[in-house]
Amino acid sequence: MKIRVLGSSSGEPVPQRNASAYLLESGSLKVLIDAGDGVSKQIIRYHIDPCLINSVLISHTHPDHAGGLVLLLQQMYISKRKKPLVIYIPGGVLPGFQDIFPYFNIFKEKWPFTFELKPIMEGLVFKDHQIQIEAVKNGHVSQYQQYASRHGITAESFSFAFTDVNGRKLVYTADIDEIQYLRSAAVNTHILLSECTHIKPDHIIHFAMRLNIDRVIFTHIPPELETSIYTIQSPVIDVSAVKDGDVIEV
Repeated sequence: MKIRVLGSSSGEPVPQRNASAYLLESGSLKVLIDAGDGVSKQIIRYHIDPCLINSVLISHTHPDHAGGLVLLLQQMYISKRKKPLVIYIPGGVLPGFQDIFPYFNIFKEKWPFTFELKPIMEGLVFKDHQIQIEAVKNGHVSQYQQYASRHGITAESFSFAFTDVNGRKLVYTADIDEIQYLRSAAVNTHILLSECTHIKPDHIIHFAMRLNIDRVIFTHIPPELETSIYTIQSPVIDVSAVKDGDVIEV
C-alpha cells in the first residue's frame, strides 16, 4: 500500500501546495482520498491516469477537501473514461449533494461513465481482497449543525483507517476536532497521516506515543508552520512532514 500526496495545504491557499488530495494504491485498487482544489492539475503533473481511479473518498465537504470534485469528473469525461466510478460522501449531506451536478452541466444520462454517490457512515466503508477502509466520525464540522439543520442536512466529518492484506495499517485524518476521536481506530497503526492545522503537532506526537504508533506524518500544513514543521522530531517515533508529490510507502 502506498499514498501519493497530491495536495497538502491547509484551507488557506498557498503557492507551493495544493488543497487536500491523496491517491492511495493497494494492488490494482486506486482510491482518491479527498479532492480539493487543484486535484485535476496534480493528476496530470504526476502522470496519473484518471480513468484508472476506482473511487473517491471525501472526508467532509469543506471546499479544500471537495472543491475539485466537479472538475475531476470533467477531466474523466475528457479522458474518455468508461468504467464506473464510486464517490463516497458523508451521508448527512448526500441527499442534496447529488443534486449539484446538473448545475455544472454534468447530466448522468449523457455522461459516458456512471458515477454513483454512496454515503459514508461510521464503520466499514469498503472491503475487498486488497484493502479494508473504515470511517470514524471526528467532530470537525459539528459546530455547523445548527445551520446545517436549517437546510435539511447533517454536518459530518470523517477520518479513515486503511488496512491492507499484509495487515499494514494507515490512519488518515483530515480536519479533526480532537485527536482522541482516533483512539480506537488507531490501535495497531503503523502510520498516522495527520493534519496539523487544528491540532498541535506535539499533541499528535504524544497521542501516537501512547498508542505505540511507529510513524507520524504531518499534512494539511498551515502557512505559519511551513518552515518549523520540518524541524519537529521525537526521540521515540519517526516524525516527518509531506510536500506535494511525496510518496508514502506503508
